[in-house]
Order: sequence, then structure tokens, then C-alpha cells
Amino acid sequence: MMLLEARKTQRRGVADDLRECARVIREHGWCQHVLRDSTGRLCAMGAIAITAGMTISANNQLMGIESGSTAAFRYRTMAMALAGYLTRHGLESAGQIPAWNDRTPGLSADDVAATFEKCAAEREESAAVASGSRPEFYLG
Repeated sequence: MMLLEARKTQRRGVADDLRECARVIREHGWCQHVLRDSTGRLCAMGAIAITAGMTISANNQLMGIESGSTAAFRYRTMAMALAGYLTRHGLESAGQIPAWNDRTPGLSADDVAATFEKCAAEREESAAVASGSRPEFYLG
């Protein structure tokens, strides 16, 4: 019984990873047009890459995106979740994260972090409905 409980606490889902992206943005700062700027600030895709376990080289290339790797799978999963969120909420019509990150007027680090957190909350909500632990018609 204890082993099962320990495994439950260690398991991380996509929502947890998206919240970690928000924490990374708040901790390192936010930038536009590059994955990571010279001061260490990250764009949205850079935060996803760091959270997935990848590294960003000095010339802003992703390291560890080899197909089949766990990091690549986590990176793609988080990127698809955020792109879907952006599209559903009309923040970016094509769901393209770099376009949203680089071209949205007035966007700030707090906005980007809040978007990651809202995406995580929406993901948890849809998982609860799909699992049956929360009916779709639940109002509270």
C-alpha cells in the first residue's frame, strides 16, 4: 500500500509540467524572439524546453530533442497543450506559440506565466470530466 502511495506522489502530469513552466518564467524572466536571451530570460518555448529536461545551447538551439526521447515527448505534449489552449481562447488563431509569444502587444512575464497556469487548470478540469470524477454538468 505504501509503495502505491509513493508512486502516486511521484507521478507528474502535463498540468504539473505546465505549472512548472510558469514557475520557470517567474524565476528566470521572460523574453521574446529567442529561446533564451543573454541574461537568461526564457520565451514560452524556452520554458517548455527547460521543463521537459532539454538544454538550450549558446546559439539558441535545442539539445535533447532526438525523437523517441522522454524529453522530446514531454516537450511536444506541453507545446500541443499550450497551442490548443491559445487557439481555444482566441489568443492565437493558429495556436502558434512563438507568434503569440513574440507578437502579442503588451504581453508580460506575468501574462505568460498566468497563461501556463490557466492551461494547466483547464487540462486538469478536462481530465476530471473524462475520468468521471467530475460530471460535465457540474456547476460548482
